[in-house]
Amino acid sequence: MQDERVEIFRGHTEECLQNYSLLFSKKTQKNSLIVIADFCSVSTGTVKRWLSSEGLPVGETLMKLMCFLDAIGYSIIELERMPKVQRGFIELIAFGFFSGKEAADAVGYSTASSLYQVLQGNGEPGKEKSQKMWEIWKEKKEELNKKKEEKRRIFEADIRPGNFGKETFEIEDSNYKEKATIKIMESLIYLLQENAFEEPEDIGEVTGIIFRLSSHLNSLSARLTKKIIENQKG
Repeated sequence: MQDERVEIFRGHTEECLQNYSLLFSKKTQKNSLIVIADFCSVSTGTVKRWLSSEGLPVGETLMKLMCFLDAIGYSIIELERMPKVQRGFIELIAFGFFSGKEAADAVGYSTASSLYQVLQGNGEPGKEKSQKMWEIWKEKKEELNKKKEEKRRIFEADIRPGNFGKETFEIEDSNYKEKATIKIMESLIYLLQENAFEEPEDIGEVTGIIFRLSSHLNSLSARLTKKIIENQKG
């Protein structure tokens, strides 16, 4: 039985990757780069470029990156919106059951890139190919779930941001806390817009948290407003 998933952040692949890059610490960065590079079959230099917002990969490598982020606790919107079988087939490729070429051959595509286009929603597989994907995914489903859980345990132990501890906040980037706080507030706005507390289980607890949060935000707003006025005078 799988452990209950703890979501770190929800967004598109690029947004989740940017959020993950903010959670790096100097003590865990090197290991994280190696683990990501190994999972995605790229160099650590390539991973550094992704984390520096210098573009996303394509094709099979993009699938692996999305599945890596999903495995460590990110909710990837592109994956969530995919039909179940197509997402499962992407996971089969990402977790090493097939290469892209082997997967394309198994389904009946002439090239891996043709399969990737369909898996990413840029075309319809057709009834015959869709049935073939379903049969392959169904056959491998149990083994795939075991492999995913195995990888998740490894990532949880080694590099998942939630396990970095206090050292995460001790990086040299002086703007880290500011950036992280902005990301958290943006995520909170999104969740509130989605009516996260439409029917709270414990109204008293939620009200208390809202009161404390409101107090901090009011204080922050006052300080920033004062700073703006001072800058205008200067």
